[in-house]
This record gives sequence, structure tokens and C-alpha cells, in this order.
Amino acid sequence: MEEKIGIIVTSTVGGICPLYLYEAETAKYPYAVYSYVPEFRSTKDGVYRITTDLTMDIYSDDFDEAHALALEVRDALVALGGVFRCREISNSMECVEGVWDIRWTYRVDQTGEYQPEENDQNS
Repeated sequence: MEEKIGIIVTSTVGGICPLYLYEAETAKYPYAVYSYVPEFRSTKDGVYRITTDLTMDIYSDDFDEAHALALEVRDALVALGGVFRCREISNSMECVEGVWDIRWTYRVDQTGEYQPEENDQNS
């Protein structure tokens, strides 16, 4: 099984707001930054499950905009189907020098090979 969590996150969230892995490549708000480290579960027959804690930060200089985007991202991720399961673990928000950071952490499981036609939302 190949790890495809990053691909599904990019295809799911990339249409909601600009999205970057690990660090932003822009200073124009709003944008999102995500990070994750996959954990492979396997037997002697190979990998049977890939899991990760995914952190998604939404940055904006407008709280209402950041909050709305964070909710839209959450709804999209939690609605994943097919071989992906995503559930919210925690969330927090803070404002530093007029910039809001709304952080949500999710647990994502991939339990099979990703086939785009399995999940119409991400085809």
C-alpha cells in the first residue's frame, strides 16, 4: 500500500484556500499550512494501514474568515470516504499581532489503496 494521505489532503483542502505543506510560501492571507508524519502498520504480508495525526493551521488577519475556512476544511476532511477516515482530535485558536491561527488536529487512517473513483469528492 502506498501512502496517499498528503494527496487526499491537497485535493480536498486545496480548493478551499491556498495550502502549503510544513511552511507557507506566501504572506497573503488567508492560507493554510498542514503537517503530518505517516505511521505504517504492517504484518509479514506488508502494510495494512497507514495512520497519522494531521495538523492544519488556518491563518488570516480576519477572525470570521479564518473561522469559516477552518469549519469548511473540517467538514471536508471529516466527510472523507473510501479508504480514508478522518476524525477531529483537538482545536485551538490564537491571535498574534493581528493574525489569527486556527489549528485543528485530526487523526487520519488509510486502510487500502486510494482509487480516485472511490471518493467522488476528490476525483
